[in-house]
Amino acid sequence: MSLTSKLLIKITFTLILFFCARLLLLISHFHDFFSGLTFIQILKGFFWGIRFDLSSSMTFCGLPLLMLALPGKFFRGRIWVLTWGWIYFALNFLMLFILISDSFYFSIVKRHMSDEILTLRQDGSLLWHIAIANYLGPILIFFALVVIIGLGWRKLLDVPLKPEKRPYLLTLLVAIFLFLSIRGSVSAKPISTVDAFMSADSREGHLVLNGIFTSWHALLNWDDVSYSFLSNHDLEKTLGKIGIDSHRQFPFLKKSSLKKGEDPQKYNVVIFLLESWGSYYVDSLGNQNFGATPFFDELAKKGVLFPNFFAHGSRSIEGIQSVLTSFPALKGLPDLGVGLELMNLPRIGDVLAKAGYETFFLQSAARRSFRLDAIATALGFQHYFGGEDYPKLLDYHGEPPPQFGWDYEAMMFLVKQLNKTEKPFFSFLYTGTSHTPFRKTPMTLDSEKHETNNAVGFLNTLYYVDSCLKEFFNAASMEPWFENTIFIITADHVYTAFRPFDFLDSQRVPLLIYAPRLFAPAINLKTAAHLDILPTLLDLLPIDREMSFAGTSLFDQERPGLAWISGRYGNPALITDKGFVRHTLTRALEKKSFTSDCDERCLEEIELELLALNQITFQLMKMNRWQP
Repeated sequence: MSLTSKLLIKITFTLILFFCARLLLLISHFHDFFSGLTFIQILKGFFWGIRFDLSSSMTFCGLPLLMLALPGKFFRGRIWVLTWGWIYFALNFLMLFILISDSFYFSIVKRHMSDEILTLRQDGSLLWHIAIANYLGPILIFFALVVIIGLGWRKLLDVPLKPEKRPYLLTLLVAIFLFLSIRGSVSAKPISTVDAFMSADSREGHLVLNGIFTSWHALLNWDDVSYSFLSNHDLEKTLGKIGIDSHRQFPFLKKSSLKKGEDPQKYNVVIFLLESWGSYYVDSLGNQNFGATPFFDELAKKGVLFPNFFAHGSRSIEGIQSVLTSFPALKGLPDLGVGLELMNLPRIGDVLAKAGYETFFLQSAARRSFRLDAIATALGFQHYFGGEDYPKLLDYHGEPPPQFGWDYEAMMFLVKQLNKTEKPFFSFLYTGTSHTPFRKTPMTLDSEKHETNNAVGFLNTLYYVDSCLKEFFNAASMEPWFENTIFIITADHVYTAFRPFDFLDSQRVPLLIYAPRLFAPAINLKTAAHLDILPTLLDLLPIDREMSFAGTSLFDQERPGLAWISGRYGNPALITDKGFVRHTLTRALEKKSFTSDCDERCLEEIELELLALNQITFQLMKMNRWQP
C-alpha cells in the first residue's frame, strides 16, 4: 500500500467519525429541534459540515498526519509510524467522545458546546461520576467500539509501504491540505462559526457545526469572568426596579406596541452606521464649529436629534452587533461573527422578510471584512454587498482606496438597489472611508494640510462622508419611496486619537431619526444607546412577533434614560439621566452625578443595576434562554 493511500484512509476515517456524530445529533434531536428542516436542508447540513469537520479535526490531528507524511528513511521506521499512527487514532476517539458529549449537551440548551468544556478543569471528576451513574451503558459501548476499531487500526498501521516516487511533493501537498483545511477558506479570514449560518434558519447552521469547532473557537475568544456579582434575591430586587422580571423564562422579551387587528403602515427603513463619527466633531452636537458635517447639521433641524446618545462599545463590530441584535457585547461571550450567532438572537432580516420586506446589508469595505458577509446571512438579510460590488463613480486622482472602501460609491449603489425593489425595504449600510488611514477625497475642507493620520485628514474624511450623505439624500428625495422612509443615522464608535476625551465624550455619538411623515423636528434629551435602536423599530414596523432586546424603544414614554456600555473590550458602564458608573466587574472605576438629587446612594443603585444587567444577560445566554 502506498503512503498516499494510507493517509487518505486516515482522513476518510476521521470524516466518517464526524459524519456519525452529526447523524447522531440529527436523530437524537430531530423531533425537538431539527424537524422543521427540509430534506435538502439536511443534505446541505451534512455536505457543508465537511468543511467544518476538516477544520476542527485537522487543527488537532494535523501534526501526526504531517509527521506520517515526512520524507526520508527514518520517518518510515516502525517506531515512528506506530507512535504517530496511534496518536492520530487516540485524538480521533477523543474528538468523537467530545462530539457525543456535545449531542447530550445539545438536548439541554439547544446549541453546541462553547467554552463550557473548560468546566472539565474544575469539575472533571464530578462530571465523570455523573456520566458513570447515568450513562454507564453508552460509555461501555463506546470503549468497546474503541477496542474493536483499534484492532483494525493496528492492522492498517502494520501494512508495509511501497516506496513513494515523489515523497517531497507528497509532504508539500499534505502541508497545503492541512493549511487549507484548518483555515477552511482561501480568503483573508479563516472560517468562523458564523459561516455555518448560510441561511436565516439557525437550525441548519447548528447541523453544519460540530462541538469541536464551536468549543475551540470559543476558547480562542475566551475571557475568564465570573458573573456571580449578586445573590439571587439581590438580583431579583435590583432588576425589578428597572422593570425586568428575572422569574420569567425570557425576561427581556418585548412585543410591538401595535394593537391586534390594526393595519400598520409598512415604512421603509435606511440605517447608516457611520465610521468614527463622534459627537464632538459634529457641530450640531459638539458646537466646535469644525464645519465638517454641514449637511448632517441641516438635516438634524428637520428630524429627531438625540444629543445624549452613546455607542455601545469602542469597536465597529460592537456597534454592528448592538444595533442589529440589541444584544450587548460582554466579556466571557464571543462577538457576533465568531460565536455569538450560536445563541438564539433576534434575526431581524429574517423577521422582516417574513413580514413582506426586502432586506439589504451593505458595507463600504470588502465583502469579507468583519465577516459581515456571513453575519448578514446569519441575520437573515436577503441581499449583501461589499466594496467589490460598487462601480467607481468619482475621480479620486490616483489616491489608493481606503482600507475600508469609498462611501460615495456604496451610497449611490444603495439608491439604485432600493429603486429596484417593489416591496417595502429595510437596509443597513456600514461606511468606512472615515477610518484611519485617511485618504484624500474630491470633497475636502483643507487638502493642503491633509495627512493620513492627522486631525485635518480625519475632518476631511468626515466632510467627504457628509457630502456623500447629501448626494444620497438628493438622489433618494427624487424617488417615490422617499416620503415613506425612516432614516436612522448614527455612528459605530468615537475616534479618540486627536484629543483627550472624558468617558462620556469617548462614547457619545450622533443619533438622528429623520422621518417627517412620522415625527416633527425635536431634540430628545433622554439618555439612550445603540441597544435601543432595534426595539424602536419594533414599535414602528409591522412586526407581530415577540423578541428579546437589551434596549427599549426610544419612543416609549415610560422608558428610563439609560445607556448600557459594553465591557467586551473595555470597562462596562451604565449611564442614566441622573449619573453614571464605570466598572471593572470587580470594582467601580468612576462615578459621577448629573443631578443634585443623585447622591452616593443613587450611584450605588446605578452600580447594582449595571452588575445585575450583566449577570442576568450572561446567565440567560449561557442557558440559551435569551428568546424563544
